Amino acid sequence: MDTKELFIKAVQASLDIPEPVRAQVHDVGEVREGPITQSYLDFLDRESRDNPRGPKWSEIMQQRRGHMSAYLDARTGEGIIRLRDSSYVVVVDIKSQAVIHWEEWRHA
Repeated sequence: MDTKELFIKAVQASLDIPEPVRAQVHDVGEVREGPITQSYLDFLDRESRDNPRGPKWSEIMQQRRGHMSAYLDARTGEGIIRLRDSSYVVVVDIKSQAVIHWEEWRHA
């Protein structure tokens, strides 16, 4: 099974993700594969600490880091699922085929 297929399967199985996202997961575009690196975790720490985009951004960076730190060097797939009013960024651990992080971004 390729990364996109694993991503779709993981999102569909995740009861934590809203049902409309699970229903639209087949519309995901590219699913980028790669490891969660220490340099990425360091970036999240800096963004959280320096707060360049305000408190909401800092909170999101802290949540990302909290969810992803246990997966250092793990192979992951990341995709964006677009709905009418929101886009969802979802990160999946390829090995366990589980969603490790997702976040909603409301369209303006």
